[in-house]
Amino acid sequence: MLSCFISNKIKNKNILKETENEKTSIIKLNTHFMLYN
Repeated sequence: MLSCFISNKIKNKNILKETENEKTSIIKLNTHFMLYN
C-alpha cells in the first residue's frame, strides 16, 4: 500500500510539472500575440 502511495505521489508531481509547462507555454503564446497584434 505504501509503495502505491509513493508512486501516486510521483505521478502527481509529474502531472504538476506538465500543467506548469502548459501554463508557461500559454503565457508565452499570449505575450507573443500581444506583441504582434
